[in-house]
Amino acid sequence: MLAFLLAVGTTCGQGTVAVWGANILGMAPPPGLTNVVAVSAGGNHILVLNADGTAVSWGPMGCVPTNLPPVSDLVAISAGTLHDLALRSNGTVLAWGDSLYGATAVPAGLSNAIAISAGHIHSLALRGNGTVVAWGRYGGEATVPFGVPAGLTNVTAIAAGTSHDLALLADGHIVAWGDNFMGQTNVPPGLSDVVAIAAGYWHSVALRRDGTVVTWGLTGWGLTSIPPNLSNVVAIAAGGEQSMALQGDGTVVAWGKYNMMTDVFVPDGLGHVSAVAAQLWYNVALIPNQFTWQPLEYVPSTFSVSNGFCLRVWSLVDHGVVVAASSNLVDWEPIFTNPAGGGLKAYVDPVGAGRPSRFYRALVQ
Repeated sequence: MLAFLLAVGTTCGQGTVAVWGANILGMAPPPGLTNVVAVSAGGNHILVLNADGTAVSWGPMGCVPTNLPPVSDLVAISAGTLHDLALRSNGTVLAWGDSLYGATAVPAGLSNAIAISAGHIHSLALRGNGTVVAWGRYGGEATVPFGVPAGLTNVTAIAAGTSHDLALLADGHIVAWGDNFMGQTNVPPGLSDVVAIAAGYWHSVALRRDGTVVTWGLTGWGLTSIPPNLSNVVAIAAGGEQSMALQGDGTVVAWGKYNMMTDVFVPDGLGHVSAVAAQLWYNVALIPNQFTWQPLEYVPSTFSVSNGFCLRVWSLVDHGVVVAASSNLVDWEPIFTNPAGGGLKAYVDPVGAGRPSRFYRALVQ
């Protein structure tokens, strides 16, 4: 059975949002926004997911996609340039905002989705059977045909760029397609053991299980110049002409340029970050009120917490999820099961002082 990243490590309580960059007029988070569990950066707006399954978006007047659905069963979000996506707990996908070229025209009958990604004017959805569905069209000057490579399956993660797409396979390899004007679909030969992917305007980023980062595509503005000695990375983001890496100690590293002009930066003192997002002009970070978060699939050996590690898992109607933990990637121990149709469920793994950190994985039943 395929393994999918259906579970998300997050705080059991609430989180706040930090925004910075070269042009953040109108980007300050709304007052009282303190229960955020996921963040996504759009063209000139920010989309967040709250712990209660609702979404909130904001940005300068006229830049925020309209008609955000008033629902409270969302489990994932993704912001595009002028449109947004949300994944519901029943495996269906919602889209709103600018419908240019069909970016919000979710295919009829799309179900059993487990992940989503919004590009410039196109959208991707990953289904529970490991296949990918796409709609819209490529942006920019792309002249290549739009669509998903024939026979693509065993996919565990997706990332949509401006005019190219990435898929992470269950065996840790990457498939890339779309516009290759800057080499953004030229996956480096031999790249394997990948656990996360991100797609920018004209570049691509991959995170390997050993906590190192690989980039390819546009070489200008320092995009492929990964900072020396960057390691212990647990999450990545790509946007515009910049990239971000979240390290296991909650610190953030960024490189590239804001809109090809200003060097990207990370605010002094920013720490205890649990998730990151990037776009052309700005960066976003999620800061839990208690630092108890790490990505489910990869927890570095140096990670430890004092207040327990909280896992949030959701199940589709026709699938259950078994979450297992291991200290050595070999002796997996089931720690809880979310039954089919179980919706959201939280579990605290009581990591105590002096206990080795553990790896976690979710398996679809």
